[in-house]
Amino acid sequence: MVKYLATTVRELACDNEAMGQGDLVSIVEVMGRSAGWLAAGAALAKRRDHPHDPPHLIYLPEIPFDQTKCLEDIKRVLKREKYCLVVVAEGLTDADGNYVSANPATDAFGHAQLGGAGDFLKELVEGNLPGVKARLAKPGIMQRAASHAASKTDVDEAFLAGQAAVRAAIDGETDKMITLVRGDGENYSCETGLAPLSDIANGVKKLPREWINEDGTSMNFQFLRYVQPLIQGEVAVPHDNGVPVFAKLDKVRVEKILPAYGAGSGE
Repeated sequence: MVKYLATTVRELACDNEAMGQGDLVSIVEVMGRSAGWLAAGAALAKRRDHPHDPPHLIYLPEIPFDQTKCLEDIKRVLKREKYCLVVVAEGLTDADGNYVSANPATDAFGHAQLGGAGDFLKELVEGNLPGVKARLAKPGIMQRAASHAASKTDVDEAFLAGQAAVRAAIDGETDKMITLVRGDGENYSCETGLAPLSDIANGVKKLPREWINEDGTSMNFQFLRYVQPLIQGEVAVPHDNGVPVFAKLDKVRVEKILPAYGAGSGE
């Protein structure tokens, strides 16, 4: 997902440059209800020696959103650039911890339904910065479906997790999730672990504050060093008539061995 988003930001930057107009705010809303890992990952679009490359501003759930500061941030960027490319996580919250774009409806887990932080930001810009045009892009579920942008690291670790899951199932493990455990060495390495689902469900791993620059809208070297190995390598995706070909399972039925869920539990 991060490789896809960083690529998307670079491509949008080319489009924005080609527009030839000034005072443009281009907003990309990405997934991230309670943590800004994906939004932060878009920082990988910046070239190492070009600090003014987009994304120019990143707004994360970990940093309380301040409307006044946001408008000042954007005006500062537009003073030196023709456009300002902003990445915002869907779970943006204010100083009181309220989502800036919460919907009264909730999902199956009781979470507020989100997906309006980008719209909120667009209205904020156009309502307070005369002459500035804002446009919004929402990759939505395309972020997690973009297998054509998977890194070799992604694919290798997916295979690793699948192997571990089969071994755990054969060993009789249940109600567990395969985890990926990063090595401590200088060179990137990873192995699998096993954790109870109860430890994972509804758990949130926040971005460390020390990985976010003091301005609250950009990422520092510590974060980039952490995330860079995860997008390395490319995978040759097979194509047919110009579009990707994906594997399809035969879905061969096997005889049921276990009782129906809930049987014998008094339900």
